[in-house]
Amino acid sequence: NQNFTVFGNVGELGYFSEVLLKKDTEVELHFASWEVMQLNNPEIIVNYPSGKQETWKPNITSLPANKLKEKHGIKELYQLSSYSFKESGNIALTITENNTTNKKISIQVK
Repeated sequence: NQNFTVFGNVGELGYFSEVLLKKDTEVELHFASWEVMQLNNPEIIVNYPSGKQETWKPNITSLPANKLKEKHGIKELYQLSSYSFKESGNIALTITENNTTNKKISIQVK
């Protein structure tokens, strides 16, 4: 029963991780959504500060958010498979499902 700080667009889509997001380090990213997104098989476009772009197709698991729903209004929680970001700085993630853009979020990688 750990507490995590949620970063990003609190009230829309946020993210958290059990460890600090660092360049070239495998991390498990979690999304906390205040809106219903119903992600099943997302594709995430990773836009690096240098202009490089990658496509990430994570395995995604929906986690129970019952207590968070009551306390913070979070509707959905997701755990994504491990990923290693190749650059540090502000990295923009565009989350798409079935070629439809669901959300964009900016994450900070050290």
